[in-house]
Amino acid sequence: MTRLLVVVAGLALLGGCARQWVYDRPGVTEAERARDAEECRRGNSVPRVSRPFVFADGRLVTYPFEGVDRHGYDLCMKGRGYTVTRN
Repeated sequence: MTRLLVVVAGLALLGGCARQWVYDRPGVTEAERARDAEECRRGNSVPRVSRPFVFADGRLVTYPFEGVDRHGYDLCMKGRGYTVTRN
């Protein structure tokens, strides 16, 4: 049981170190980028599911989320002329 708690705590800490993807295209306003991102997100949504447990508010919890097909989203944004970098 202790080993499981250590593993879960370690995974929670690693999750906090995750980097974000940043999509950029010269000459695009923030409003245009947000619109493109929303259209790509909507076009690549996957069914609502529960994600693994996370440590929040002093306890382990899980939140449902609407997932996004990351590969499809990436192709959509690149197809609109964006380049991607990790933040």
